[in-house]
Amino acid sequence: MACHKLVEYSDAKEGGMTEGVTVGTDGKINERFFQKRSPGNLKGKDFEMKVFATKQLGIVIAIVSLATVWNLGIATAQAAEEGMANVYSDKFQGRKTASGAVYDKNKLTASHKTLPFGTKVRVTNLDNVKSVVVAVNDRMKRGNRAVIDVTRRAARDLGFIKTGKAKVKLEVEK
Repeated sequence: MACHKLVEYSDAKEGGMTEGVTVGTDGKINERFFQKRSPGNLKGKDFEMKVFATKQLGIVIAIVSLATVWNLGIATAQAAEEGMANVYSDKFQGRKTASGAVYDKNKLTASHKTLPFGTKVRVTNLDNVKSVVVAVNDRMKRGNRAVIDVTRRAARDLGFIKTGKAKVKLEVEK
């Protein structure tokens, strides 16, 4: 009865070969053969590294997939939002916003808690159905009860400049 014993070595000239021997029951080498190594016939440490790399790649793909699904869920949840809107105070005129842009009360911009800077949002006053599209360029404090703060210009166009606040609906523009 014969058993097989594989001895591996790598030779730069050979491009990586596996040496195989057939050993008899008496312990003598009966046959010697060589086989070129390919990804399909990796042995030992090479095989372990391939399995490790494949597992790591699987984990990375799973994490990226979960992050993508989570972000899509947040974007979908924020596609339509209702709550109170406030008018930005004039004291911020000329100051830098969280995005680095200079606040201008005469532009159609807004502050939101979570929407990315540059996001276009349609703000609709639910009392008179007037609406404007504003660009998010600042970040609100998380403790603020309003869903959005808008510039004086946006509040005027929405019809709540005198009261300073209004019940609004937010819709992210595509």
